[in-house]
Amino acid sequence: MPIDTPNNAYMNHVAQWRRIRDALAGEDAVKARASSYLLIPASFNWEDRDGFVRAANWFPATARTHAGLTGAIFRKDPIVTADDQDFLSNVTGNGTPFTPFARSIVSETIALGRVGVIVDVALDGKPYLARYQTENILNTRTTIIDGRPVLSMVVLRETASRPKQDDRFVTEEVKRYRLLELARTDSSASPVYAVTIFERGRNGIERVEGPMIPTKRGRPLDFIPFVVISPSGLSPTAIEQSPLLGLVDMNFAHFRNSADYENSIFHVGSPMYVLSGLPIDGDKMGEVRVGANNVLWMSENGKVELIQASAESVGALAQALSDKEQRMAVLGARLLEKQKSGKRIC
Repeated sequence: MPIDTPNNAYMNHVAQWRRIRDALAGEDAVKARASSYLLIPASFNWEDRDGFVRAANWFPATARTHAGLTGAIFRKDPIVTADDQDFLSNVTGNGTPFTPFARSIVSETIALGRVGVIVDVALDGKPYLARYQTENILNTRTTIIDGRPVLSMVVLRETASRPKQDDRFVTEEVKRYRLLELARTDSSASPVYAVTIFERGRNGIERVEGPMIPTKRGRPLDFIPFVVISPSGLSPTAIEQSPLLGLVDMNFAHFRNSADYENSIFHVGSPMYVLSGLPIDGDKMGEVRVGANNVLWMSENGKVELIQASAESVGALAQALSDKEQRMAVLGARLLEKQKSGKRIC
């Protein structure tokens, strides 16, 4: 199996993650994938389809609830004690303090139900933390060591930027895969932490670095310094359902009702004129004007009718929209009710 192949648990959740990301991103992202979320009538041509999608309204319930949950947890900054206070002022190595980093971790956990954090060492020897979104944690595995399950393999997807070979002023992105594993070496009696980097090139995926054996005070590590954080704990292999998923699906149901409602409003407000019989001035109708300050001249047997869609269905759709807005409010409120007071972190 190639290193970039996600495991089965990942594949079972990837469609949910896509919906949640789009819902959090908002209307532009949702409408960019409208064919996945709207029931567009097969009879529509491209112009009808475009109008149907543009008229639909995206209600930002998911993003507002997500922001509210994250804000409620970080209403007060966490209290953290550590021997190295300088590290807390720059936990990522690029200037991000602990609290904003922790907020991003909580935000991702609420959104997708899983996020990963790795401890690594920069070229200057200083440790730093790096976050991996759940979509970039392709595979994890545990092994029973000394009678307990231990994280023994992780595959992470990354993106590296570098100048193009034929134009140093243009930057290209390259897909990379970081393999973290407990492996046996010639110099160790038990498995030690090893890192190998793979890159996708013209000839497929190739190893470009490693295996490298990180050390602490000159000794290799006997564990993988990577944790998977979920709403209920730190299980490295379990993938939990996002706390927002129910709200997200209701948000999309509301979006579908909105598209049908706006389409119905358009038809109700756009009556069709039907003229039967001959016009007064001959066999050819010519230009016809309707509305105020205009007169339709018909022959003695001519008739004008107005066909208009019934407004009853519009009322039903309006009620459906209102019902779903109430349900989204209830779902969001229940999520907020589950929040507890902050705790001291040591």
